[in-house]
Amino acid sequence: MPFYSFFVSNKKLLDILFIGFISIYCAYLIFPAEYLFSIDGYYHFTYSKEMINRGLLRGVSQLPLTILGDNGADPHYLFHLLLIPFAQLKSFLGLRLATFIFLLIPTISIYIILRVYKVPYYWLFILLLLASTPGYVIRMSMLRAQSLAVPMMLLFIIYLAKKRSFPVFFIGLLFSWTYNAHIICYLFSAFAIILFLVKEHKLHIKTSFYSALGLLLGQIIHPQFPNSLNFLYNHVFVTKFNSTELPVIPEWYPSSLNFILTEPLLLNITLLILLLFAIFKFKNLKNETFLTGTAWLIFIPLTIKHGRFMEYWLPISVLFAGLLLRDSIKNSNTKILKIILLTITIFTLSAIPKTTQLSKKLISGNTNNTDKFEKIGSFIEANSKQNDLIMNLYYDDFPFLYYHSPYSRFLTGLNPSFLYQKNPSAYNLLKSLRVGNQNFEGLSNKLYSLFNSCYLISREKNRKYLSENTDLIMIMKTKDGILWRVNAPKCTN
Repeated sequence: MPFYSFFVSNKKLLDILFIGFISIYCAYLIFPAEYLFSIDGYYHFTYSKEMINRGLLRGVSQLPLTILGDNGADPHYLFHLLLIPFAQLKSFLGLRLATFIFLLIPTISIYIILRVYKVPYYWLFILLLLASTPGYVIRMSMLRAQSLAVPMMLLFIIYLAKKRSFPVFFIGLLFSWTYNAHIICYLFSAFAIILFLVKEHKLHIKTSFYSALGLLLGQIIHPQFPNSLNFLYNHVFVTKFNSTELPVIPEWYPSSLNFILTEPLLLNITLLILLLFAIFKFKNLKNETFLTGTAWLIFIPLTIKHGRFMEYWLPISVLFAGLLLRDSIKNSNTKILKIILLTITIFTLSAIPKTTQLSKKLISGNTNNTDKFEKIGSFIEANSKQNDLIMNLYYDDFPFLYYHSPYSRFLTGLNPSFLYQKNPSAYNLLKSLRVGNQNFEGLSNKLYSLFNSCYLISREKNRKYLSENTDLIMIMKTKDGILWRVNAPKCTN
């Protein structure tokens, strides 16, 4: 059944009511928040705004020493295009509205997929997604390309399993313009061939071929080709440096098996029960159930390695659980199953207020306000020269600095590995200044001659070291950071 069949459903009133509930739920979480939850959202919003002013085909020119720089590519191209209308609104109105819409998109998409593929008690699985853990809502509230990547991945898996060559080709093409996570879809395509061979005793490669073709063609016809392909290679296949050398945000660090089992506890209990029922109905399981289950297994070690993959694993778990119920409920002892589902529903409804308030607290209680680095950013925008490189010591300050100074260029941003991969010497200098383990005589001349830098931005923790071991001149101190001027003749004029 095609995805669009939902829109001609005979249960329109029920669908409208439930989608209304989802919309009100998301609005309740997002609109009261005083600040944007994710720091990356400031970068994405500003980048999309600047696409109108500076062209649709450029890389992230504000990070020239990274693999995202002038000769790089935008790995979230389609997402940034769709963000442009919101970026034309007043700053925080656009930020808040965009965050709301891009939280709605994956949530409603999952609901529609469950409805279209005739999952019984489909509403329960959406409630489980919202009630089991704040992880899903938090991750989807970050105004990032994952809001598009999640429904694309789910549809890719289903259409691949159902041998729908054209839809899977088209989704693969769009996915490759949206997020680098599309690379894992090649693995799904390979597993689909194995699935058809084992389950149907037929070698069916047509759909997998078209899916891989869509993914590859998407890179070839990408508006930023060949830079897009070069970035993909560097980002996915080039060996990364040890991320513990410089601290990064928690999502890049490993989680644990205990975390992914206990965090979405209700969802995992439901999935375990349905897996037990499915054992006795193994022959009834359809291709899409098997392939979704394969994706579920693949994302377990990925989520353990990097906690950020929870944003994919949770929706895949919901879809897998729903498909297991759909396939195993036929000719089952439905009385027992209904009692179990009723019990799960009661626990789920009782858990929603708690997880909702926790999500609301996390979203509303953040300190990523729009004024962060405003004074420093405004000063840089007014006083730096066209080709100056601002030496920001902390990559996660970049989104705020870029938001307030969109025409400036910075040393590092988004992920320090992007700097390391293209310019290891600049990364090592950054690390030395952060760690503060040596005396930097003549640092000003070095910064200006090597990087054309007249300004450096640090935090309070670096003030004593930089004051005592460098010839930099502190010119501004705010609650967010410290601005230093390079003591070189061309920077003092």
